[in-house]
Amino acid sequence: MATVKVTNLKNVTSAIKKQIVKASRDKSIRLGIGELIVSDIQATTFRALGSSEAYYKFRLRIKNKKDPKFTPTKINLTITGRLLKDIKSNVRVNTTGGEIRYIIEHSDKNHPQYSLKNTRKNTKKADPVPYKTIQQGLSAAGYDYLKFSDRQLAKLSKFINNSLIKLLT
Repeated sequence: MATVKVTNLKNVTSAIKKQIVKASRDKSIRLGIGELIVSDIQATTFRALGSSEAYYKFRLRIKNKKDPKFTPTKINLTITGRLLKDIKSNVRVNTTGGEIRYIIEHSDKNHPQYSLKNTRKNTKKADPVPYKTIQQGLSAAGYDYLKFSDRQLAKLSKFINNSLIKLLT
């Protein structure tokens, strides 16, 4: 019987790690993570924390083109869909320290203003508000939509693992 001793596997494992890091940065994974998160948020109905009647009336006054998932009676953080589209397109990857971390946060861009029905023409429009500021305000008000349940984290982990396997094989 003949045997062959393989030594210096450090180079092999280093090359494999580089391939995993490269695959983890793939745009399809980042967009897939964003899509999963947004679909989970849209499927969640948040309870009204204040006067739901006043908020309902406000939502009816908005003239902007609505997202297909928008329902005036359901609070799912979808009116025009721009807030959630910002999350979907802003998933970043950090691969320092031997780990792969996906960072899900809003960009520094501003949310466009809503056009409201029945407003006076002389009314001064408010300044555009950054998405991060909106998210912080919603979280402070009890709508912490970027806090994930164990089920959501498991779903994301499974998606990432399956996507990496597809890209590496």
